[in-house]
Amino acid sequence: MSFGLIQFGATPRDPAYAADLQRRAGLSITGEAARGFTVSAVRPVPPMVNAGEAREQLRQQVMAERGLDALSLYKATPQARIQAEAAVMAETARRARPEPIRTTGSLVDLRI
Repeated sequence: MSFGLIQFGATPRDPAYAADLQRRAGLSITGEAARGFTVSAVRPVPPMVNAGEAREQLRQQVMAERGLDALSLYKATPQARIQAEAAVMAETARRARPEPIRTTGSLVDLRI
């Protein structure tokens, strides 16, 4: 915008100027900005799992491997029941823990 001798904002340019820049570079303006932009491959996100249901299934599996069921826990002495439940809970928690990430990370280069 110009009011006499004072001008505010960017200098007006001819539309042919932008077309000439694009022709010389062979890139669009967004292509010019994205020239140095690279992204490494990222592994896909696993599907959602009902955490409560999955943990209960793991607990049932651990109890079956140890030869325990609700009736045997009920019949056990209080001390034996506490020890068995603690061992089952610890094993369930160990199995429910997500697998550790084996990669060092993904590189994202955002130079523009």
